[in-house]
Amino acid sequence: MGGREARRVFAIAIGWRSRSRERRFRQAGSHALEQARDHARAQLLRARIGALSVGLGAALLAVAPVVAAADELPGGGTLVRVAPAGAEPNGASGEPALSADGSVIAFASDASNFGPEDTNGLRDVYVFDLRSRRAELVSTAADGSQANGVSATPSISADGTVVAFVTAADNLVPLPPTKKTLVIVRKRGGSPELASRALGGAAPDGDSFQPDVSADGRFVAFASAASNLVPGDTNRKTDVFVFDRLSGALERVSVSSSGRQANGNSANPRISADGRYVCFSSAASNLVPGDRNRVQDVFVRDRLRRRTERVSVSSSGREQNAALAPPFAQVCDISADGRYVVFDSDASNLARGDINGRTDVFLRDRKLRRTELVSRTVKDGLGLSDSFNPALSGDGRTVVFQSFAENLAPPFGSREHVYVRGIGSGGTATLDEPTAGPFEEFWRTPLLVQPAISSDGRVAAFESRQGVIVPDDRNGVADVFVRSVVPPETRAATPLPKIVRGAVARIAADSPDPAADRALCRLDRRPPYRCPLGRTITLRKLRKGLHRFAIAAGAPGTLYDRSPLVWRFQVR
Repeated sequence: MGGREARRVFAIAIGWRSRSRERRFRQAGSHALEQARDHARAQLLRARIGALSVGLGAALLAVAPVVAAADELPGGGTLVRVAPAGAEPNGASGEPALSADGSVIAFASDASNFGPEDTNGLRDVYVFDLRSRRAELVSTAADGSQANGVSATPSISADGTVVAFVTAADNLVPLPPTKKTLVIVRKRGGSPELASRALGGAAPDGDSFQPDVSADGRFVAFASAASNLVPGDTNRKTDVFVFDRLSGALERVSVSSSGRQANGNSANPRISADGRYVCFSSAASNLVPGDRNRVQDVFVRDRLRRRTERVSVSSSGREQNAALAPPFAQVCDISADGRYVVFDSDASNLARGDINGRTDVFLRDRKLRRTELVSRTVKDGLGLSDSFNPALSGDGRTVVFQSFAENLAPPFGSREHVYVRGIGSGGTATLDEPTAGPFEEFWRTPLLVQPAISSDGRVAAFESRQGVIVPDDRNGVADVFVRSVVPPETRAATPLPKIVRGAVARIAADSPDPAADRALCRLDRRPPYRCPLGRTITLRKLRKGLHRFAIAAGAPGTLYDRSPLVWRFQVR
């Protein structure tokens, strides 16, 4: 791959972020900026478009026992680092993807000590089962031969049995020699298949990347710069495709409702559970009528009805007045039923009160045609810096994302961190909140790596170089962490009288979960605020009449109780 082509694929496929975020780096100093840039480029280029390498190893697709650095995830706030048995990973790991219940995680790793079969010295794709604590190398050929090129960016089916990933290897499937990146899909224990297959059995003439697999593993959405995957692809643009593993058919979905091909690059696809809907970002202006904003937008393609809809609009249907400055691309995710779409945007006109002038994360309800800003603080305020790279749970109720904002949630760490937000209720929490000490300085969360959330919204995964997320993390490289975000239960610790005499009322609440150490309170329709758990809360200057006070317990890295303790009382 030539330098010019590599730069183009890097800009389109990886989706670097907005210029305003780069200004945040500059404020931290030129040396820090260069280090952050170098790390991001190396990590992302190695993961997605790494150069071909020789040195095959003859090893079978084996299963190696692996334990985590913490207890296996039960239903509480347990945190797990994926690591080889009794050892530190000897290379960086990242790019996590989760099964529907979060029990199986796919990830990419430079480490060679997850099992004896990994001897190629390249980044590979693994699957880790949290229940059995076993890891499986999946980026191999049918005969167990190791990949002769980098493999990365995995996606996994709901039951954890089908994995799609991108690879620079040309020895995983029968194919004419090529230096283009390919999208491979594999049922664990079976043979790998080429999803980005070209017409007539030829090699694709462009790079393919960003795979996303449907819940049942049948459909794989991906982006590709190739022009020979489907007939009539003459736009010379990166397009979005869907591969049907059952029929072998390949369909281009980044087209208008009339079938017109896009006049701009399209990328970053995500597919609904049944494969019917695909969201993607595009710089095209001809996919829907009235697209006059001259910026990228986020679209949803209904493959059943063959309709394309723009979703990066306000509740009144107004098109966004900014997206992300080229060459950066918007990132989207879609709920299991296709109703909800989450995306990031620099626009200031998508939701009322968006005056922070930063990149924010928005949620679009396609059924009710409503758009809301969701990258909010624990007290529902606006973030003070950019938020981006969102992922959405299957029910559309939980969002995870990255952010530079220092005011989103305790412990209010500086630099870039990963957050989880409960839509409607649940507040905002710092997903990578450490358990073994305070946050380390500098950028310890690898830049621009999308976190993952299980379809049921109970488990999240992320990548971090912080050495204090869990105890005894001394390898100094990025690791994959899995965390339960299920909130603790809230219960009353004092009587809750229905009648209060005077303008002062007192309440205390606690939780049976020993990890619970914080709470979120709300009186009537006032904004929520942080309040203590296990101590008396005093409500003052209460007016006469009926009141509603809600308190929701929280814990490190979890949401706040979505069924809070509610005290309804009358002041006389």
